[in-house]
Amino acid sequence: RPTAYTPAARQLGLLGIEPRVEVVVESFQSVPFLIAGTDRVALVQERLARRFQGTARVRTLLPPFEPVPLTEAMWWHPIHARDAGHAWLRDLMARVGASVEER
Repeated sequence: RPTAYTPAARQLGLLGIEPRVEVVVESFQSVPFLIAGTDRVALVQERLARRFQGTARVRTLLPPFEPVPLTEAMWWHPIHARDAGHAWLRDLMARVGASVEER
């Protein structure tokens, strides 16, 4: 049986809810298509859920609790700290992330 060690699963556990994990995915983008037409429930980012409204046959609801914030982070080996191409990519990703957050 699959397990999920995620912030959402930990938070559900603290609320006394033990989720029955049926599917574990590498990308949240596949989730709507794995739950469509089933009695499965998934916790995904609100922005992603809104994006899939109308594409996948799923209903979106707010959870009955305040979810913990999801923090996105970049990690890299220190050897790349002064690499110009790597620095450019990190800067680009940071700017795109900031622009998404503003929407």
